[in-house]
Amino acid sequence: MAVGLGSAWYTTVDGTVARIDVRTNTVTATIRVGEFPVRTAIGAGGVWVSNCGSNAVSRVDPSRNVVVATIHVGVCPFGIATLDGAVWVVNADDKVMRIDPNQNAVVATIPAKLEACSTPSCYTFRGLTVGSHRVWVSTVRSNVLRIDPSTNRVDKVIHLLPCCVEVGELAVGFESLWATIPGGGLSNMVYRVDPRSGKVTHKIIADMADPFGVATLNDRVWVAFGNGGDSVIAAIDPRSNHITAKVPIGDFDAALATGAGSVWGARFNTKTAVRITP
Repeated sequence: MAVGLGSAWYTTVDGTVARIDVRTNTVTATIRVGEFPVRTAIGAGGVWVSNCGSNAVSRVDPSRNVVVATIHVGVCPFGIATLDGAVWVVNADDKVMRIDPNQNAVVATIPAKLEACSTPSCYTFRGLTVGSHRVWVSTVRSNVLRIDPSTNRVDKVIHLLPCCVEVGELAVGFESLWATIPGGGLSNMVYRVDPRSGKVTHKIIADMADPFGVATLNDRVWVAFGNGGDSVIAAIDPRSNHITAKVPIGDFDAALATGAGSVWGARFNTKTAVRITP
């Protein structure tokens, strides 16, 4: 999901995006996009949806709640974000693409070693976020790639672990890059990284398993720990690097977004949105 333009935008398993009014907490529109939509982003003149099953990005006009452009990209686009007037999306075929919203077309393709094996998989997560004037991409090679939008090149590879452990979602805030490690025998770790040097400055160990979604809001870093029916959204104090609050949500939740003064999650099996006041 993503939050902006007075709404929270959630992808669904039936090929739509649900628009939730943040004032009333009700669904005000259901927008048909592509097959297997996975992530949304707001900015660059629209709402953008990566459709893994369609190998395409949908551009939604929020004033009309309709798709106004479909941009074909690489295999199974996943993480998506906007920066410097452009849309950035990472695909399963070891590529990050830059979309120009004025042309609704791909204008740059950045090679990015993402996979631990040669066959792209729709079920291998590939996260992408923006912050500190850079684009950040997670891989299953235990790395995070840093892309400079002024050159459209990877300018740093940050090694978090020996190959090959999946790195989950990423967030930038409090002069740090935050990365979740959902597997590889380290499924209760959140890494804090210096975005300039690429050095790990702290490892936050939780008493909950499978951290995945991560986002920042106000004076906290928020992490979704997904573990079947015992999922928790937790708050980390960046001053102490300790978890200071836990909100049980019951059902599985792997993604997070922040906006409108709230933390947003989802109960996957019951198909409901979760809104938390910090």
